[in-house]
Amino acid sequence: MSWFFGKPNTSTSSEPGTGHETGHENEDFEDNLNNKGTVISGFDSTALERGAKAMREIESSTHAKDALKLAMMQEKTKQAEFSKREKELELAKLQGEMERRQQQQKLNEEQE
Repeated sequence: MSWFFGKPNTSTSSEPGTGHETGHENEDFEDNLNNKGTVISGFDSTALERGAKAMREIESSTHAKDALKLAMMQEKTKQAEFSKREKELELAKLQGEMERRQQQQKLNEEQE
């Protein structure tokens, strides 16, 4: 499993899990789990811990429902803005295609 956690593969086989592992990978992983604050493969848990702490504070707040509603409204607003932008781009694409066809039609009429 060393390949999964970003450690160099010490086995002679090119595929992990073929039985050629040394057995130390599992011990190293368990040591990393036991050491609080250890970064595994570049994953920094501080942001996750801050988020969990903020969620605990929000849940214990008297305004927890309002905070959840606000977050949901913000997400809906973002989705609506994205949808609007997507439709604007689709409209621009259709207008461009229409203009291209009109120009092509003009060229065809001039050549005749």
